[in-house]
Amino acid sequence: MNRSELESFYEQYRESPQPEKAPEAIRSIIEFGLATAENSSWYFFARIAKDNPKLIRKYEELFRTVPAGRPFLLLILTQAGDEQTREFLEAAVLDRTFAPSWPMIDGALKAGSLAQIRPLEPRQAIPWERRQRTHAMQFVALIEPDKSVSC
Repeated sequence: MNRSELESFYEQYRESPQPEKAPEAIRSIIEFGLATAENSSWYFFARIAKDNPKLIRKYEELFRTVPAGRPFLLLILTQAGDEQTREFLEAAVLDRTFAPSWPMIDGALKAGSLAQIRPLEPRQAIPWERRQRTHAMQFVALIEPDKSVSC
C-alpha cells in the first residue's frame, strides 16, 4: 500500500469499511516510519479489530514478522486482544526471536488485563491536560517499561 492508498483507506473507512486491508495498512505505517508514539492511529486499528476479531490473529502475525512495528502493534494488541493474544504474548516472552521486545511485552502483560487503555472513555474527574499525560505515560510504559514517567 503506497501513501496515497493509505490515506484513502483512512478517509474512506467510515463510508466504505474494508477491514481486510487493515493489516496491510499497518504494515505500510511501519514501513513509512509512521508507527511512532505521536501516531495515535493504533487505536483506530484496535477498534477495527474489535469489530472484526479475526483480524487479531493477523495483527499477531505482523507482531511476529515485523519487529520494527512491535511497539505500535503491542498497543493495538493490548487494546483489542483476547485470551489467545495473552497466550501469544506469554509464549513470546519465552521465545528468543522476541528477545529485544521482552521488556515491552512483559510490561504489557504485567499491566493487567488486555484492553486497559481507553482513550475515548470520558473521565470528568480528571482534567483534560492530566488525561493526555496519562495516555502518554501508558504508551511509554508499554513500549519502554524501564523508563520511569510521572504526571
